[in-house]
Amino acid sequence: MNRVNRLNHAASKALRALCPGLAAGLLLAPQPARAQAGQAAAAASAAATAVDVAKPIIAKQLKPKPKPSQLVFEGTFVHGNRAEITLRALHSEMDLRSFPLSPQVADAMQRIIDRGGFQYGDKVTVVYDTSSGVAQQIKGKPSKPL
Repeated sequence: MNRVNRLNHAASKALRALCPGLAAGLLLAPQPARAQAGQAAAAASAAATAVDVAKPIIAKQLKPKPKPSQLVFEGTFVHGNRAEITLRALHSEMDLRSFPLSPQVADAMQRIIDRGGFQYGDKVTVVYDTSSGVAQQIKGKPSKPL
């Protein structure tokens, strides 16, 4: 036996020798702690105030937010003609996107090209349709042609 076990064994022997009835009562019938008794009373009161299960509980249904039909892409001009425009994203140089142009935007792009057009690096914003990816509007100031 190690030292702790010997001390525990000696203490239990001494307790049994002094009060045999008390030691037997403590060992055989442990009493619940005060916190456990309080928890049992709280559980009993919670069971008494249970929800009536006969009535259905109606919860508010969540409606999904509608996705926008148009998104905006800001970038620098790389290439463009009457049919499409290619931009490099401002926030990421690896993000390169091409947008086909709608007929109205294609006419506007032809007028811009006739006046000199966008030059490489011009800041351009494209408003495009989310479902088809077609550019609905082009915003930007073309720089002077070289």
